[in-house]
Amino acid sequence: MSDAIRTPALWKLVVVFSMVSLAIGIVGVHRIPAFMDRGLDATLISFATAFDAVCAGLATFTFDMLVRKVTVRALGAVGFLLLALASVMTIFAFGVPMMASSMAVFGLGIGGMIFLQNFIWADYFGREHVGSIRGLVTPINLVIGGIGAPIAGYVRDSTGTYDTVWWAGVVLMIMAAFLLLFTGRPSREPARPETSASA
Repeated sequence: MSDAIRTPALWKLVVVFSMVSLAIGIVGVHRIPAFMDRGLDATLISFATAFDAVCAGLATFTFDMLVRKVTVRALGAVGFLLLALASVMTIFAFGVPMMASSMAVFGLGIGGMIFLQNFIWADYFGREHVGSIRGLVTPINLVIGGIGAPIAGYVRDSTGTYDTVWWAGVVLMIMAAFLLLFTGRPSREPARPETSASA
């Protein structure tokens, strides 16, 4: 645990997940009321929301199969870019097809993030201290992510539109994807052989 804390990789991952959590809070929480404000049918929005969750499950399963062939960094970056794409689609979703598509793509991106959160800590730092590491970093991600929705709401109330803050969320997701691509697994020094004490 103490060795992991001293690695730049751990803190880069903290930044990556915090950026994405903030962006999800900015965009994800306010999608549904924004769609309703645009006059879209509430029943269709609820169906799209349910399909969002289905897509997240499918993406998690698919990414788990692909990790045997593709690096976890690349898969995680794809997930974040899917979230960015879904956020752009949300900004322009004034009809049911675009709304439903944005929800589906957002679900795929969320599935990628769930996979990454569950896989990368053990892959980078070993399974022995995963609980301790996640116990340290998860509260940081949650606190930073928790300020996203109030920020978006404040901007909406002040300017009358989510567009500015939603574009900021898109930028955060893209930046997180590229930072993740350059966050490699920390090197592990080989264990020193034990020397037996002389009698």
